[in-house]
Amino acid sequence: MKIEIFPATLADAEALVAIQQKAFKRLYDIYHDEGNPYLRGTDEIEKWLSWPNSYVYKIFAGGELVGGVAFWERRGRGLPGEYYLARIYVLPEMQGKGIASTAITLCEATVYNANRWTLDFPIDQITNRLCYVKAGYKDVGETREQSEGKIVLALYEKRIPTFRDIKKHLDNPIVRKIMAYSAFDPTPEAMDKKAAEFRRHDSWQLYGWVKSGELLGICGFEKHSDYVEILNIAVDKNIRAQGVGKGMITALTEQYAVPIKAETDDDAVDFYRKVGFEATAIQKYNMRR
Repeated sequence: MKIEIFPATLADAEALVAIQQKAFKRLYDIYHDEGNPYLRGTDEIEKWLSWPNSYVYKIFAGGELVGGVAFWERRGRGLPGEYYLARIYVLPEMQGKGIASTAITLCEATVYNANRWTLDFPIDQITNRLCYVKAGYKDVGETREQSEGKIVLALYEKRIPTFRDIKKHLDNPIVRKIMAYSAFDPTPEAMDKKAAEFRRHDSWQLYGWVKSGELLGICGFEKHSDYVEILNIAVDKNIRAQGVGKGMITALTEQYAVPIKAETDDDAVDFYRKVGFEATAIQKYNMRR
């Protein structure tokens, strides 16, 4: 069964609320708390859709609308790169099929700059716990009370590696901007062609270095049978000479544990020497490489 997510709009609010009420009625019957989503209406979804850095998605399974999910970045609270999974719900008859855990993973893939995801749920709900653990979340060892102590919430988190796959975000303007720093021709037309090349070659990977919710560098590479070839590497011009480039190469070495090769020009060769590469000059395209 194919699981997909699509951005929700105001036109979807009524359908999502109807599913939400079905999904949360069981918990409302247990706790009878006034904060239960079973009691929420379309105004809440409308509010979320109007917030900056807030996202609401529809969940489809086998082509049918079966649930919804909402999350946001806590940038406005001074926590860029920290995302809160506020709510996820699936029709009761579709629960227990791995839909929610898959939808969570799909939501995570929609943003390139997350360093940490957090969520909470009633600590006595074992099914919820299993779902979140399946999606890679871990108990942070803290709890908090809700609804005047009627509910005790368990707090879970998922840490995202600093060096991670961002190939799905080739069209993001921030990704494009940093990629352009490593391009001979940084024009929009040339960068469109470069992005198309990455999409065309399944073996080409694009990783980003993200800290505190900001993309600081990118590294394009191809994994061969016995070595990794760096295709392009670039660091935001505002934080150069601060170890980001070296950090990406170190992470690449640790991830694949094979020799790394790169082709460059005289202007960039010193960078590679400083991070441990040995250089050999060749002639290519009637120029020194």
